[in-house]
Amino acid sequence: MTNQPPIAAVPVHTDRSTWLIVFGVVEIILGALCALMVPLMVLGQVIVSRVQNGPGQMPVQQVVSAAATYLLLAIFFIAVGYGSIRARRWARALMLMFAWIWLICGILGLGFFCVMMPGIYETMAKQQGHPSTPEALAMMNVILFAILSVIYILMPGVFLLFYGSSHVKATCEWKDPQTRWTDRCPLPVLGLSLMLACGTALYPVTVIAYGGVFPFFGIVLSGLAGSVMILLSSAIWGYLAWGLYKLRANAWWGTIGMGVIYMISTIITFIHVDLFDFYRKMGLPERDLQMLKNFNHLNSEMMVVMMIISGLLYSGYLLFIKKYFRTGS
Repeated sequence: MTNQPPIAAVPVHTDRSTWLIVFGVVEIILGALCALMVPLMVLGQVIVSRVQNGPGQMPVQQVVSAAATYLLLAIFFIAVGYGSIRARRWARALMLMFAWIWLICGILGLGFFCVMMPGIYETMAKQQGHPSTPEALAMMNVILFAILSVIYILMPGVFLLFYGSSHVKATCEWKDPQTRWTDRCPLPVLGLSLMLACGTALYPVTVIAYGGVFPFFGIVLSGLAGSVMILLSSAIWGYLAWGLYKLRANAWWGTIGMGVIYMISTIITFIHVDLFDFYRKMGLPERDLQMLKNFNHLNSEMMVVMMIISGLLYSGYLLFIKKYFRTGS
């Protein structure tokens, strides 16, 4: 009796391999656009400095931090795009987490945009020398809100619906049956762990870009002292990110403790320190500070409110994932 080759298992789900390839190509394109932004920003600054002799030029600090962020996004999108084309489980998990973060930050950003827009329009009207008509302001509101809604709501929503589909999940598990590193940690915990890890990677950039400015319980550290605090915080957050991935209970406690300490420190600092003095220590030019001062809602009190809201959301999320850190998990 001859040995018959094993019959391949027929998937009981709807195969989404083709759509995984389509979404993977889109993600690679997004990564390429993010990578392209880095040289375009540098080239734009060179052109502005030569044509306008300085005015309107973005500060070096902002160029460095923005370039680092775009570069990190480029690496991420290209990596998950490749993984999506190959139907890898880790790519689906990472893109699903990123879509959630993208959507939540987009909703908060749109709310901030709605609060800040009156001050922005008022500043634009002052610069132009004449006020805009209510109709023009309404049209600008609609156009800008529509564009931002597409970028920060619609796009992450589409990614979220696709990668959250049970058919996509089953397709990736069928085509990639091997256990991956993203399978060893619950997705809600893995998302927070990776966010802390990314912050750890970007923290040293702030030392270079903004001269080590660090809010510390009512004072603003800068230079060597601030740089040491930023690097120390970076090391602690990196350790906590690893501990969260390992589902260690002490890492959960450490994460909530560090968050509370940082929130209290920042709130106390902005109660005693003017927001624009803080920006001045970061090296922002006076022309940018004068422009920011025209925004009526942008002040130390608003920063305190934002820190309280952020702290409550942060604490709520940590309480939500506490169930994954039971003894013996």
